[in-house]
Amino acid sequence: MPEMKKSENNDIDNLFICLTIKQKDEWRDLLKQRHRISTE
Repeated sequence: MPEMKKSENNDIDNLFICLTIKQKDEWRDLLKQRHRISTE
């Protein structure tokens, strides 16, 4: 695999990692809200 390609993939991977982290936070918030609702 050429270096250029590898670094391009790296950027894409980083983007996906950022997206996943963001989604995890949103999911956590969602679950917290749901938990709060179910405990009230």
